[in-house]
Order: sequence, then C-alpha cells, then structure tokens
Amino acid sequence: QQPEHYAGWPTVTRCKNGDLWVVWSGGREGHVCPFGQVHAMTSRDNGDTWTWPRVLLDGAIDDRDAGVLETAKGTLIVSTFTSLAYEPIYEKAVKAGTWSPEKLARWRAVHERLSAEGRMAELGEWVIRSTDGGVTWSTRLPSIVNSPHGPIQLRDGRLLYAGKQLWTEEKRIGVAESLDDGQTWRWLSEIPTRPGDKVPRGYHELHAVEANDGR
Repeated sequence: QQPEHYAGWPTVTRCKNGDLWVVWSGGREGHVCPFGQVHAMTSRDNGDTWTWPRVLLDGAIDDRDAGVLETAKGTLIVSTFTSLAYEPIYEKAVKAGTWSPEKLARWRAVHERLSAEGRMAELGEWVIRSTDGGVTWSTRLPSIVNSPHGPIQLRDGRLLYAGKQLWTEEKRIGVAESLDDGQTWRWLSEIPTRPGDKVPRGYHELHAVEANDGR
C-alpha cells in the first residue's frame, strides 16, 4: 500500500511457469499528472504474495497505461504510451495561483526537464521487451497503436495489437502486427467506424481476442 500514490490501469498475465506478472502506471499523483512510470511486480504463489514494485520505464513525460504479455517464445512484452495531457492542467494552475508552492515546484521540475520541442518528441506508443524473464528490458520500441492492455498473440504466432494512433493527425483505429516477437510493428488494417461517429473523441481503448473459430 502506497496511499500517497495513484496507481492506474493495471494488466495481469500468467506465464507458462505459473508466475503472475502485473504492470501498471505507478508513481502518479493523480489520474492526469506528469509523474507516471511503468511499474511491475510478480507473484509465484498464485497472487497470495507479491514482490516489491519495480520501475520498468520512466520517461521524461507521463508514462500511462500498461499491458503485459508473455509470447510463445517466452518473451515478456509490456506496452505503454506517453502523454502531455497534464500540460493544460499545469498551465491553468500557474495562472490561477491556487496550488501550494510544493505542488507547483514538483510539477514544474518535471515539466521543465525538456523544452517544448523535446516534450513533443517524447510522445508515442511503445513496447519494451524482456527475453530473460524480466531481469533486463529493451529500450522503447514504437508500436504504432496503443490500448491499455496491449497486444495479443494469435494461434499462427503473430502478435496482433488492436488500438488507436494517438499522436497522428488521422488518429485512426485499427490493428498493427508484429512478425518478429514484438521487435517491430507494422500497420495491418483500419477498423471502420459507424456512420457519423468521430474517431478522435469517440473511440478509445480497444482490445482484441481470437475466437475458437479463428475470427
């Protein structure tokens, strides 16, 4: 229990060896803030006890949502995305002068780690990979789309990621696929919307399952 923190949007998976992995956006002050990190912990006794949380990823801006998957090859893949949704909140608070000096200093310290251009360059949809059971992790790899619980593996071995392009002008919803165990991703197809629906504000947080008949 860390009551001073807001822990958001977890995903859990069971590995072939029986271990449970849970990942989430931790280190947060609230639902929208600049402090998010990708956290993880594991259980080897079916969830009765858990390891102490560890930080898998801590970028220069907010790291949000976290999905986790163990592939057929035993690779752990954790998904996340980066966001600047906190900026309007921060700018409003600066103008209003309603926050305590301590809170304002915390937010300013994170916000000013990068220039405005640097912050924009940090935006993206990402996965990180571990091929040694979570001991070490890769750098961030672009995944094209994002959704909170990440990709799935199909019976044919492909990784399929149903999600949304967050930082492109089109903001399409659709699916990306990986043919190399999550190392690279390519756009596969767009998911059509209902007539009259608007993707940017109306479609979020997709997830895919493969039915028994292959659909």
